[in-house]
Amino acid sequence: MLTGDKRETAINIGYSCGLIDEDMGKLVFKDNAKTTLEERKKYQRDVCLIITGDQLTDNKNVDPKELLELVLSCKSIIACRVSPKQKQEMVALLRSNRYTTCAIGDGANDVNMINMAHVGIGIKGVEGAQAAQCSDYAITEFQMVRELLLYHGRESYRKNSRLILFNFYKNMILVLPQFWFGMTNGFSSASMFDPWIYQLYNVVYTSLPIIIFAIFDEEYTPR
Repeated sequence: MLTGDKRETAINIGYSCGLIDEDMGKLVFKDNAKTTLEERKKYQRDVCLIITGDQLTDNKNVDPKELLELVLSCKSIIACRVSPKQKQEMVALLRSNRYTTCAIGDGANDVNMINMAHVGIGIKGVEGAQAAQCSDYAITEFQMVRELLLYHGRESYRKNSRLILFNFYKNMILVLPQFWFGMTNGFSSASMFDPWIYQLYNVVYTSLPIIIFAIFDEEYTPR
């Protein structure tokens, strides 16, 4: 969580949204990333890292590689008192190391972060519509994020992945018999199938299975 709020407020928000729980340790950023990483190794449980914007801008304290290693070793991170530019830089750090990023924000100070992420989600509400206008997906309530990411996001990705494989296999079954048949007729361009069978196969297996698959195949329910 990247926020401009002060530390105490940010921690309370973390508890209320489930980012932190009572079983997790709270690791406050020490003198530098290396020292904090050594402190992290002492914990035998999940840890939430808490860091401020001033610590992020101190080049003596933060080495990008050490910071990335520290971030990835923690279950959750709360960066408080961070500026819009620092939010963007944090997302850019993960993105530059080939991690897929998703940024969610509701105000104008989140626009840089949303634009930098692979997927930007803007919440239109009390803070205005700037974030929603600059995002890839706009929602009106934070609770819609679950349905957007899990159902419309992951489910659509899974269905599209299987659909690509289906199309490959469908075309292989249609074309390969023709290829092997060509070896027996001297590649005379004679068709192994009647024209209506050839066309019906392509039409039926291009439309009906896809429609049925899209309607009935669900790993998770929308809500």
